[in-house]
Order: sequence, then C-alpha cells, then structure tokens
Amino acid sequence: MEKYLILCVATCSTISLCFRFPSFDANKKLNAVGQSLPWVVTGIPVFFLARRMNRKKVLKQNEAIRDFAVEMAYHDGNERELVLCLKEYKKKLPRGRRNDMIDNYLAEYFKVKTVSLNTIT
Repeated sequence: MEKYLILCVATCSTISLCFRFPSFDANKKLNAVGQSLPWVVTGIPVFFLARRMNRKKVLKQNEAIRDFAVEMAYHDGNERELVLCLKEYKKKLPRGRRNDMIDNYLAEYFKVKTVSLNTIT
C-alpha cells in the first residue's frame, strides 16, 4: 500500500510538473544522460592517463636534478664546465624547479667534498 502511495505521489508530481511546464518531456532527461555518458566514459581514462603522464614528468625532472647535482660536483674546479652544465640543465627544467637544482647541488657537493674555510671561500 505504501509503495502505491509513493508511486502515486511521484506520478502526481510529474503530472503537475508537466502541467506547469508544457514543454517538459520525460525523455529529455534520458537524452541528457545518454549524451553525457560518452563524455564521462572517455573523461575518466583521460584523467588517469594525464595523471600518470604528470607523474612520469615529475620523476624525469627529479632524475635530471639529481644528475645535475652529481655532474656539478664532478666539475668542481672547472668554471667553464660548470657554466655549460648549468645552461644545459636550465633548458631541461622549468623555472619552478631551478631552486631545487641548487639545493641538490649543494647537498651533493657537501657529501663529496670536505667542508672547510678554504672550500667555502
């Protein structure tokens, strides 16, 4: 009995809605769902693919930063090689990651070299 009343109320509200808005068609809702479904089905894989590609890009940037630090520590005494290395890696990385380059270089440099007053000056 309760199910029948709920159905009757739902039907009455639909009828009143149809009466208030004469251009209302119950199939329009189904058409809207049917039209948006392909966008959702293609959007979800595109989202996950973009996220995976972004993660790979970040990993590649982190690897380039580590390589930069090792190479800069290797070319410690040669200023020409240091400048060439810096220019090369600045092209590879975006501006936001350039501060990380220097931080990792200093960390690697202090691991490799003994820190003394002569080293700092």
